[in-house]
This record gives sequence, structure tokens and C-alpha cells, in this order.
Amino acid sequence: MTGSDESILVRKMESQADWDDLEKVLDPVRKTDAVFNTVRQLRDAGIKSIVIENDYLDRDFSEEYTAFYAKLFRRHRRHARRMHFFTSDVSQIVAEADAAKLIGELEREQREGHYAGFLVWRPMAEAPIGRAVLSVFKSWPEMHGFLQVRATYETHLLGARLSVSGVPFMQQDKQFTACSQVSLWAVGRHFSAKHGGAWISPAKIAATAFEAHDVPSASSLPAGSRGLTLSNMVAALRRMDLQPVLHHKRELPGGKLEWPAPLVPAAIVARYVESGLPVLLGLHDLEGTEDFHVVVVTGTAFRELENCETRSQLTIADFIPFFLVQDDRLGTNRWMPAKKGNSQGAWDETPYNLEDNVSFILAPLPQKVFVTAELAERYSLDIVEQFYMEDWASHRTGVLKDDDKVIAAGDAVAAALKAETIVARTYLRPGWKYKKWLTESQAHNDLKLRVVHHELPRLVWVTELGLASDVNHMLPSDRRIFGHVVYDATAAGQVRQPLLMHLPGMLYIWEQSAGEFYVRADHRGIPLRGDVGYAPRFRT
Repeated sequence: MTGSDESILVRKMESQADWDDLEKVLDPVRKTDAVFNTVRQLRDAGIKSIVIENDYLDRDFSEEYTAFYAKLFRRHRRHARRMHFFTSDVSQIVAEADAAKLIGELEREQREGHYAGFLVWRPMAEAPIGRAVLSVFKSWPEMHGFLQVRATYETHLLGARLSVSGVPFMQQDKQFTACSQVSLWAVGRHFSAKHGGAWISPAKIAATAFEAHDVPSASSLPAGSRGLTLSNMVAALRRMDLQPVLHHKRELPGGKLEWPAPLVPAAIVARYVESGLPVLLGLHDLEGTEDFHVVVVTGTAFRELENCETRSQLTIADFIPFFLVQDDRLGTNRWMPAKKGNSQGAWDETPYNLEDNVSFILAPLPQKVFVTAELAERYSLDIVEQFYMEDWASHRTGVLKDDDKVIAAGDAVAAALKAETIVARTYLRPGWKYKKWLTESQAHNDLKLRVVHHELPRLVWVTELGLASDVNHMLPSDRRIFGHVVYDATAAGQVRQPLLMHLPGMLYIWEQSAGEFYVRADHRGIPLRGDVGYAPRFRT
């Protein structure tokens, strides 16, 4: 170890022995899967050096200490340690005698992409990993893995300002908080960093159980240390100014739990995660657990399907064999199979899968959203089907006459509707960001201009539509969609009219007639001769 003084140390990670030593220091009894998996991820990410702040006052742990540990007879340290991870050797930089040069060099390492995040090392042997944001995850061969839920987290080291993009992680401490609290904390911290939401600590979330007046909250001391009830979790999300949407299995005669038709859990999760929203999953039937376990879904892995042209009723979830999860027991960025046998166990990083073990899905939405993704997608497919049943025949021989490419594209869509081979992908976007994506796409210029000048609400649901064969490409840039439908996410009640709909050769726009006492939306169709397909929205 080298360093400028005793408060700062640098560990150079040059061999497997260095990584074994790090694991042993963090977890002397070698009982914590989260530590083992995190150390392995850091090693595989190519970390070359670790800067350790020896006396670090962490805000999250300080609130836990004040709320609980300070009241115990057994002594606990208040100060934690914090580790910063670099994919380069920064030992000489930290030893630099010129302060301005030291700060400048550390910030240069950040700009060049060598900073991989930080981890708060709590003085708790059973759960040493406190607040951590690590830019370490790997995608498997033949799949395109992506962290859909992410924000930028700024931190400071020796006067240098560093930042990392990711999603927060923390272990449950097993005395004061459980998996539900730390999962809720991860959700709340993401909204705080990404959207300026309220800052909330695990201690404040744990207070939800103290304030509850239900029987389950009294089944453990301190209250909630064995976990929160679903009602407690909903209450905690609402205290964060979020609006939770719940989907869950229903109990059948005989006690068996099943998802009610037509709900497809993987499709539900995909819609919200691809909206950039962290989704809470309640897991059951796990070995060694009596109650449900809660994890947070943060990413997806896309894989091409074999013979997808001959398969019907596909959803975007059929192309997603794995979801990325934060599991306080296993660690950050773990790949969870959508169903058992997706990779014959070769790539599974969790002992559970979505299809067999998930009993509820809890998606936190912004306060102004009053329409679910499921409703927006269903309405979108209904109105597209109505268009091709009632209007397409007249358009192909009328306003689109002689536009052979557009007619061929429209006929292909009509045939795909009958064969049920259209794939829908729905996600939530701010209205202005939707416009920005469309204007930067390869879509028809008249479509772009019309949409840019069309009034949109703050948040919209976008349902992209593509033929299965055009969607079936691993890289997002290679995929193509033929159109999309946009719904007002802030609409109250059963509003079936969209804001706009684009299909091959046609744009339909619904405009509000504010001059009348009862406001209604009138639509008009705009032909787009020479219309073309375009790539779906994707993040880089």
C-alpha cells in the first residue's frame, strides 16, 4: 500500500492474491455472497488500483447509526471507509506533492473513463457493503446487455470531482433493515439522482414499519427488520412522491398462485425497465427463505430468436432472456433468467427466475402518470388493427396510389396483423425527448416536422411497432420499426384516443378543440408519400 498520509491508502491490484486479500479484508468469515461476487466483478472489469478513504462519514450509514446502532450496548463504529476503483494505476497520482496537479490528474483519469465507481465499506462484518455505485457488468456472447436504469452520481476524492454512471447498491444489514428496505432505497436514490426527487435513507424507509399499524410490522424487533409488507412498500414509495403500479399473481382453488391472463410478467417488467424505471420484484419459493425476497430490475439482455418469422403473438419480452437485477444478497448487476433453461444454467447468475419465482411486480411511476404501460400498448394495437380493417384499403388506392414502396410496406403490415407477427415495444418518455429522438432518426422528414409542431404533454407512452423479422437483430441500430403510436401518459380515465399514430404512408394527429365547452380531440390524416422505416429508440 502507498499513500500521501494515513487517511488515504492506495492498493495496487496486480495479482489474484491481491483480490483474495481484498475479499478476506471485507469479509473475514467468507459468508457473504455479495462480497464474493462484487470482488469478482471488479477483478473482471480490469481494476488496477483502489483508493481507500480510511475515515469516511457516510450520510446513509450515519442515519442508521443514529436511528439504531447508537442505542445499543454493543459498540459500533460510526465512521466507515470508502473505496474508489480505477482501471489504471493511480498510486503515483495520489502520492503527488503538488495539490493542483493531483486534482487535475485524478479528474483526467475520470475523463478518460478509468474511474469505475465507489463503495462504502461499513464497519459491519455481516454486511460490509454500504452505498455503492459501480460501473461493472458484463454482457454474454450472442446477447446485447444494457443497463437501462442509470443516473450520474458525483463524488469527491482529495478535492477532485469524479462521477460514475450506474445504479446504487447496498447490502441489507440484517439487524435494522431487510431486502425490501434496501431495494426501496435503491429506487428512491435513483429518482433522487436522475430526476431531483427526495433524498431518502434506509433509516427513513425503515421508519415506515415503525409508523405502520399492522400486525406483520410487530412480528420482529426492531419493527420491519424481517422485511416490510407489500402495503408498507407501497406507502414508502408514495412518501417518495412516486406512484406505484402493482401486478401480482392470483390464488387459485387449492392455493396455487398463477398470473392472470393475459398478463405476461416478463413483458410487464420490460415495458417499465426500458422506460428507465427501476422495477421491484417480490420473489417466493426460494430455498432457505420463509418470506418473499425483494430485488430491483435495472437492465435487459436482447437475443435473436430462431425462426421468429414462423412464430405468432410475440412480445418484446420474447427477445429478452435475461434481466439485470440488484440483489442485496448476491450483489450488483446480476443476470436473472426470464425463465428456467434459457441458457441451460451457463449464464444464470441468480438461483431464481422471473417466470417461476416472481409473485408481484411493483413499478414506481412519476406522480403525473395516470395511464399504465399495459393500457397504452393495448390501445395502440387496437387502433392500428382498426385502421387496417377500416381505412387501409381506401388509402392504398387513393392518397397513396402509385407509391409502390409504401403500399408494399402497408400490405406487409396488414398481413402481419392477420398472422399476429407484429412486435410491440412500449416505454415512457418525456414529450420533448420523444420529439428529439424522432428528429434524429431516419424517419420521413414530413413526419418529423409535423410531430415537432404538435403539442405534447410532459410524459407520453410510446408504442413502437415492427415486423418480427425486422426486430430480430441483436444490435439495436440494426433493428427497424414501421411505425409507432403515442399516448398521453397524464390522461385520466379510459382515454382511448392517442395523440398521434404513424403507420406506413400515413400520420394521424389528434388535436384538442379548446373552443368548445366540452373539449374533444379531432383527428386528421396526413399522407406521407415515400415513407420509410427507421430504427427504434435505443440508449448508448
